[in-house]
Amino acid sequence: MWSSFTILTSVPPAVVRDRLAAVLTTASPGWLSGPTTFRGTVDDAGFRLTRNLARMERTMPIIASGRFVPSGSGTAVEVVTRPQWGIVRVVPVLWTPDRE
Repeated sequence: MWSSFTILTSVPPAVVRDRLAAVLTTASPGWLSGPTTFRGTVDDAGFRLTRNLARMERTMPIIASGRFVPSGSGTAVEVVTRPQWGIVRVVPVLWTPDRE
């Protein structure tokens, strides 16, 4: 459920930041139709994103956060993902085994 990884790219941090900010939206895709979109914030220090789920996707909603680290002539994007806390609290209640 928790994951961390690093993405190495040859472009500078400002370009990575701008490209990531360009794919964010404030519009919801709708519950039953539309493409999956992302919302969140991006600044010079890093980012925090969540998925807007579409078409009743069978994936757990996650939060991805990270930071941009200059690395030589490029950027290392350090990413940490985790489930949204509301889902973490609800799922164990729904999946409790039957008691006889």
